[in-house]
Amino acid sequence: MKNRERPFDQQVRANEAMARVLRGAGIAALVLGALGTVLPGPAGTATGWAAVGFVVATPLGRVAWLAVRWVDRRDWLFAGLATTLLAVVVLAGTIAMRQ
Repeated sequence: MKNRERPFDQQVRANEAMARVLRGAGIAALVLGALGTVLPGPAGTATGWAAVGFVVATPLGRVAWLAVRWVDRRDWLFAGLATTLLAVVVLAGTIAMRQ
């Protein structure tokens, strides 16, 4: 059985890679958030916004990662749903920035 045909819970390397990335993003958000609280002025504001960026981008990156895996497995329903979710978030963000 090819690796792409195995259920996701049996794809140890891919799941471990995703877990490492998510753990690293969580640690980065925590460190940036802590720095944002102690740094004065614009530096604190910038690192605080960077922490918020990590908190928002991490789940979106996971959805994109899964979408790529679903396309690779030819699971068009889940790939389409993930792509639609990402498109809605991008559209909402674009509308919010233009307001």
